[in-house]
Amino acid sequence: MVNAWTMAQAKRDFQIGYLTDFQIQRAAMLSGWWVSLKGGTNRGHLVDARAKEPRLFKTLDAAVIALEQIGFKVEGLGRL
Repeated sequence: MVNAWTMAQAKRDFQIGYLTDFQIQRAAMLSGWWVSLKGGTNRGHLVDARAKEPRLFKTLDAAVIALEQIGFKVEGLGRL
C-alpha cells in the first residue's frame, strides 16, 4: 500500500493513470502547505525524496507548481 509519493513516483503514477486526485492542505503550525495525492484507494503525502518526510511548500504557488509538474491541471482553488 502506498501512503507517500516522491515527485518521480508521482509523475510515473500520474502518467499511467493511477493518480486521480489531489488536495492542498495548510500546515498551520509550520507556516506552509502540504500536498496530498489519491491513487486508487490509497492516499498519501508528496514527500521529499531523501528524507521521506512530507514535503512542506512555503507558498501556495509552489504547491500548485509541483502538482502541475506531476501532470495535474490546477484551474482553481476554493470552496463554494
